[in-house]
Amino acid sequence: MVREAKNGKMTNPNMIRGVAVGQQIEREVWDALLSEGAAAGSLDNARALFEAARENLDAAQEGYRQGLSSMIALVDARTAFSDAERILIQAV
Repeated sequence: MVREAKNGKMTNPNMIRGVAVGQQIEREVWDALLSEGAAAGSLDNARALFEAARENLDAAQEGYRQGLSSMIALVDARTAFSDAERILIQAV
């Protein structure tokens, strides 16, 4: 579904909301892992987090361009991406 949203092929509002919920769940899982210290020194986990955050940001940007998501969702995705970038830099 994320790829469909990025490619502009997703038009069903319920599917779009599903992508947003999925992205929120993904972020909450990563936040929980990080708060427990699971990814603290692991470069592989930091890279995976960074890639997930980048995909989330791409989808949020496309959704915003198409008028399907809010500025708040876009800022949230940018914040998550910045956090993931910082964690990746610290892991290296």
